[in-house]
Amino acid sequence: MLVRVYRNLAQRCLSVVFPDDHRIWRVGHHADALLLADAEMVVQEHGRFQVLNTGQKNVHAWVTGRLIAADVAAVEEPIVSDTVEEAFPWLPEADVVAEQAVECTRFDYNPFTARFFFETETMDPIESADFAFIRSPGECFAFGPADLPPLPAVQDLMLAAESQPAA
Repeated sequence: MLVRVYRNLAQRCLSVVFPDDHRIWRVGHHADALLLADAEMVVQEHGRFQVLNTGQKNVHAWVTGRLIAADVAAVEEPIVSDTVEEAFPWLPEADVVAEQAVECTRFDYNPFTARFFFETETMDPIESADFAFIRSPGECFAFGPADLPPLPAVQDLMLAAESQPAA
């Protein structure tokens, strides 16, 4: 399932947005952690300029990708999609991947720092990654298949991601 993920600053979680039957993007899930395949980092420049000019925050940057796993948000009233919960549960395999991912390339976005997502150590722009692990309140890691251990459970999770249709 193709999704967009952004930091929900008000609820301190991740909002997962996916298209409905009419191809309108709507928040359909809140999560504390996500795994995405074929991740692309998107910044809408117009929204960024609004933040810079007014100081008022808005949703203008997100990571798009194919959802592999989602962990439900620990907020008072999370939006929880049955589709996400049933098809993309947070399994032990996802924990293994997450443990490895935190050793990989960390990236971030701050409209006052740069007009793009960037690697936190080098400030180099990052536009895409084979995989992304994102957890609230805003830790993001990019990695590739070579960064993961050759464990059967991890390979099963990656194969499941590869079998999803590309949007």
